[in-house]
Amino acid sequence: MRRIKGTVVVGIVTAKDFSFIRQRTPFADGWSCVYGAETVLRDGMRSVANGFKDFAPSLKLIKEMGGQPRIEFKRTSKGELCGLGVEWQPSSAPAEEQLLPKIHMIRAGGMQVLHDPLYPMIDITSSSRDKGDAVRVLKRMLGVRRGLMFVGDSVADNPAFAVSDLSIGIMGGRWEDRLKCDYFVAANELGGFFDDLLETDMVFSDKTRRAREREGTG
Repeated sequence: MRRIKGTVVVGIVTAKDFSFIRQRTPFADGWSCVYGAETVLRDGMRSVANGFKDFAPSLKLIKEMGGQPRIEFKRTSKGELCGLGVEWQPSSAPAEEQLLPKIHMIRAGGMQVLHDPLYPMIDITSSSRDKGDAVRVLKRMLGVRRGLMFVGDSVADNPAFAVSDLSIGIMGGRWEDRLKCDYFVAANELGGFFDDLLETDMVFSDKTRRAREREGTG
């Protein structure tokens, strides 16, 4: 990624918050965090979603779900609480019939909840943005007009795939059959895929090694 950074603009779109992702990806030109709740560029330019809500009612409902989950408090670069990540151990995760009514109540309180029944976790944000919105904001702030490639590995990335010029899904996870991307790359070949792009001056074609076209994309 550091080599690619010298060739093209690199942006990170993530469910994590700024303090977590910034130190792990110092090569990036910009970061859109917590599903676009906050976007920050390397030069400090910043955009945030309107009005973060009170998370106290959501925390109360989380505690009522049981199972002693690990709760991640996600904050903006200015310290504002903008999201919660809730994860259970598989052996102690609440059953769906316990979880869904609480999720409905959290949503009724104006929060966005991202939940996949295949994985024992939920993400709660007070912003209605998704990763597609995050890509739009980051693209505008970075001045990228065309040729945007997005690489992701979960169903939460589908909105970002939809607004990208080229979308690459990473094979090897439990969500692979639900990724709405243009091409797939095996997880253990991702580094080689980037090497291929560097060899072709970042020009992607159907003949790029290691990339397999998704069936039915045309």
